[in-house]
Amino acid sequence: MKKICTVLAVFIALSAPAFSADNLYDSGNAFARLCSSLDRANDSNLTILEKARNMNCMAYVDGVLDGVAYEYKIAQDNLATPFCIPDGVTSLQVGLITLKYIKNNPELANRTAVFLVVHAIREAFPCSEKH
Repeated sequence: MKKICTVLAVFIALSAPAFSADNLYDSGNAFARLCSSLDRANDSNLTILEKARNMNCMAYVDGVLDGVAYEYKIAQDNLATPFCIPDGVTSLQVGLITLKYIKNNPELANRTAVFLVVHAIREAFPCSEKH
């Protein structure tokens, strides 16, 4: 019974963002609100909902980075790479960098989350001249 309740709780937590009034990709404001517990990602006291939101946020930034990499790979030499992320940087770090960017640029918080992720990473990890 306990196992069934745990599975049900995880399912509800994972589907909660889908029923939320805003999605994390709608704006920087929504991203900041829904990803606010990323800075406590290793805290053993996080609720199931906070853990699910953290996973959702990290999956989102991974998707943004994969999408940008794909687009630039297709364009090949026609576009300069917008950022150069060093090996070992995690999706958690990218999420935290994005949250910091939103906090430091509140005038941009109404922009879409994809815009803010790209700009945050471009600022944090610019490419050298040879890229």
